[in-house]
Amino acid sequence: MKQGFWSADWLVGSVVCLVVAAAALSNSPLLAGLERAAYDIGVRGASNTPSPRIAVISIDDESLANIGRWPWPRDIIASMVGRLASGGAKVIGIPIAFSEPQISPGLIYIDRIAQLDRAQGAPLRGLPTIVAEARNKLDTDARLSEQMAGAGNVVLGMDLQYGIPVGNPDAPPPPYIARHLIEGDSKQVRGTQHAFELGLLPAPTVSLQTPPIAKIGEAAAAIGHMNLPWDVDGGLRLEALFVAYL
Repeated sequence: MKQGFWSADWLVGSVVCLVVAAAALSNSPLLAGLERAAYDIGVRGASNTPSPRIAVISIDDESLANIGRWPWPRDIIASMVGRLASGGAKVIGIPIAFSEPQISPGLIYIDRIAQLDRAQGAPLRGLPTIVAEARNKLDTDARLSEQMAGAGNVVLGMDLQYGIPVGNPDAPPPPYIARHLIEGDSKQVRGTQHAFELGLLPAPTVSLQTPPIAKIGEAAAAIGHMNLPWDVDGGLRLEALFVAYL
């Protein structure tokens, strides 16, 4: 018996594809929920062995008990960078926002002593050397910057605010951040959050939230984003390889 037009396999398949495509383009909650559920089942059923070439140094309760409460002085992070570099680490990633300078209260008094010493005109013997040593010890941002520059392979992260940009940014990013931009990303067509979810465009952002300070950012080999696109149910199922800062 000859198969009828309305029961042909190609027609049924075409209708199913059209329905699925229409649901995807309309951002259907039902289809999105089914996709999340299928993804979770697939992840739970998969088994991956972490690469032995990657080491994660976590800031956990044991670390806080041994070193002290967070935030730590940045010379501790600097010491870690130095040890990793000397140990042959190929790349050192630090997902910490160094968006504000870390100024030790003692550094302020050292600078005042140095100014007073210069004002006297005849410095006490040995005082300039002591002041310089104390300042170098207390300026933890400078010590971290020096270790990062010496390693030459430290990657930093920063947060950007998701959103659809309106107009142009108030100011371009500073040069030490701009040099890490992917060529052409500022020319991306402005899209929507839905277009990003479909993978048609990079995630749009409207501002730099936690850029590293210049002293530290200038010593970084690269600076990337730390944005996490959380799902509506609080899960994390995808990660943007890069975001658009327009």
